[in-house]
Amino acid sequence: MHVRVPCLALAALAVGCVGETAPPDTASVSAALLSPAAFDPAFACRDEVRVGVPLGLTDPALCPAPTPPATGTGWTVDKPTAGLLPGNRFLCRYTWDLTAGAPDASLLPDDAVGRPPADWLDRDCTAVVPLGDPAEPIHASRNAAYHAQMERAPRLPYLQAFGRWTVGPSPVQIAIIDSSVDSGPGEIEPTTGDFPHGRAVGLAIREMTCPEGRGSSTSACIPEFHSYLALDREHGERAPGGSGYHGLMSTLAERIDDAVNDWLAARTGAPLIINLSVGWHPEYHAVGNYRTSTGIHHSGAQAVRAALNRAACNGALVVAAVGNQTGGPAGGSRAMYPAAWASETTWGCSARPLVVAAGGVDAADRDLANARPHAATELVAPAFRVAVDNTQANSEPSPELLPMMTGSSFGAAGITAAAALVWGYRPSLSATEVMTQVYASARPLATAADPRVADVCWGAACQSTRRVSMCNAAYGAIAGACGGWIPCPSVPACTPVLPYHGTNPTDGLDPSGFRRVSPAWSVVTAPDCAAGRAWADPTGLPPSPNLCPSETSYGVLLAPHAVSSQPGPPGCSLCGLLISEDARELLLTINNDWDPEVPIKSPVLRVDEELFALESVLNEPLGPGDQVVIELPYFPKPETVAISFGLDADLTGEDGEYSLFEQIEIWSQ
Repeated sequence: MHVRVPCLALAALAVGCVGETAPPDTASVSAALLSPAAFDPAFACRDEVRVGVPLGLTDPALCPAPTPPATGTGWTVDKPTAGLLPGNRFLCRYTWDLTAGAPDASLLPDDAVGRPPADWLDRDCTAVVPLGDPAEPIHASRNAAYHAQMERAPRLPYLQAFGRWTVGPSPVQIAIIDSSVDSGPGEIEPTTGDFPHGRAVGLAIREMTCPEGRGSSTSACIPEFHSYLALDREHGERAPGGSGYHGLMSTLAERIDDAVNDWLAARTGAPLIINLSVGWHPEYHAVGNYRTSTGIHHSGAQAVRAALNRAACNGALVVAAVGNQTGGPAGGSRAMYPAAWASETTWGCSARPLVVAAGGVDAADRDLANARPHAATELVAPAFRVAVDNTQANSEPSPELLPMMTGSSFGAAGITAAAALVWGYRPSLSATEVMTQVYASARPLATAADPRVADVCWGAACQSTRRVSMCNAAYGAIAGACGGWIPCPSVPACTPVLPYHGTNPTDGLDPSGFRRVSPAWSVVTAPDCAAGRAWADPTGLPPSPNLCPSETSYGVLLAPHAVSSQPGPPGCSLCGLLISEDARELLLTINNDWDPEVPIKSPVLRVDEELFALESVLNEPLGPGDQVVIELPYFPKPETVAISFGLDADLTGEDGEYSLFEQIEIWSQ
């Protein structure tokens, strides 16, 4: 369907710390990059949770006791990490019982050298966020496209020696520190939670490293997953169901430490990869009482850094997502933490990289639209509308469908998967050697016109960006593991995969050549999108009944940019939106591979803050490959144009409707 919609009469609704010196922290933050509009520590840093590093204590089992309240409850104290910080220092955490009213800071203790609470305790921050944004539920073609772009090996052969004796690949422990509930004893599959981000990350890794499932006689299943709940908060407070979409810095440090402790205690000999598809903005890193050689930093952030150091010194590999832009003209720049520590090495042991930073690319191998400027990484993986199969590890999962997700979370998942594959076949390699193999097997993305030199690097010098290839990684790892008394199995030949082209068919289109139709604009009522409406995470709370472009992503109105790393909806995979140079015409396209059985309904146009219902003027439903030209009524040039659509509850598996969204931001120069 090629349609041109003229603009006649439109009815619109306006919506209306002094401590010992820590190792140097070379990932500096430029003050010019910090914007008050994008950073509000008073919102995210909690009055009822305080963390700090006490001085003058020789027994690391003790934290200074708070003063008991005259009546009722008050502060409780615990030690989330012990002996991690330089000088065997430890972090103390104080939590106020909110049923007792507002937190009483006067009951907090001095430390052993007499520093008052304000000088050694920081407000802990719900600054740790997932780095992948949920959108529409899983779509089979996108799952296949993800496998293709990852160059997934459909089978991972066993290494045979002397008949049926298999010698590999070996298991690899993978710790997913995210929104999923903690694994139970002996549980080795990704767990789930109210917010599906952590499960989606785990399943993305599993699909690449366990292609025919556990127990297959022809294909190995390498990973053994252990989930650790770090995102346990909603709106800054503890999530009622445990799993949330924000987490405290101190909680992240604690869960990294738990993962290392469990791994060391198990003594299985399997290597450990810690996947951190979470992070916090650089602004939080520079606020606090913990003093290092480069300035004063947040005590919780330094505890995370120390936990990572312990993991790396014990031989674990840590893969951290580099983060997503916050959106708007004051959007975030440079890598988020802990990925920003990628250029640093360990202390207290032989030097090795602290973390590996992971980025993502879209279906055409371009940087994601929500990528953070000056945060390009040496290794990337497909991370645009990643769709995973929620039935793979559980035949009766709940929910049956997971949302597709976009963001550097899945760059981290892809790189974790490639590293697990190499380590499974080559268990004698060190973490650094594994990453060298992964990079060598990855597809170069640099061209003569665009060298794509990385900004965030884990080696001595920055290299150009490459996309991981699971098939290449498998081929190289198997070739290095077999030979001599271990015969080499047959492996599938690896061929470069061209960027996936089944998405928006907009390249090279000339809107002027479209057939014009002239349905008269009806006087229609656009949805009531109140400016003050609070949008909720659709996986945990009922979605809005209205299909409003400003309410289509869990992080848009939920909290300020200081807490959410997402830029708002980064676009939908079923639609494309182009605007003419004079900003008077929109070209809307629907994917040519969209399932015609999935209804696309209730299109809503937003021009700046005015909304128009389009359903009655298009005269017929939108379908795969449709292209519509919409003439805009506005002059001067708008700043933002957006289109949203609805999906039926039958598709989502939830009550109500979800909204998909494509937006163009046109910032005035």
